[in-house]
Amino acid sequence: MSNKISKTASFLVSHVAAGGVSFAALVILPMLIMLAFMIIGNDPGGPMFLPIFFLFCVFYAVCASLCFFALSCLLQWIRRYVRFSSWAPVALIFPFCMAILLVTLTGPGLKFPLVFFLGTGLILSIAFVLYWSVLLGGARIIRWIGSVVKRKG
Repeated sequence: MSNKISKTASFLVSHVAAGGVSFAALVILPMLIMLAFMIIGNDPGGPMFLPIFFLFCVFYAVCASLCFFALSCLLQWIRRYVRFSSWAPVALIFPFCMAILLVTLTGPGLKFPLVFFLGTGLILSIAFVLYWSVLLGGARIIRWIGSVVKRKG
């Protein structure tokens, strides 16, 4: 029973830490890019632009972090049955993000510039790489702490 509880705790702590890091990246990166564009263009965008943009970034970060959680859980489950490198998702995330963006954001009357697709795909890819790295590192650190505790106790 104790082993099952420790595995569950390890799973939850790793995902919460990874979610926090990717959430912060998904809020901070778009805000920094927008502030740079506002400074370069010398256009503050109105009094309510920054608060609304910040709330949009928070909503975007929550949704993306939940998607990262689901995707990483799926990848961990697949990894139980099919052996692949732990860094294969890092290599495949940018094409995956671009494919999802092209499918969801293109339609009959919807045209977005290529820079929008590349920028959004890059931000999502960076955030997922951070999520996956913290997830793998956190799990290894927790296992190491558990082995040290078992040796001492």
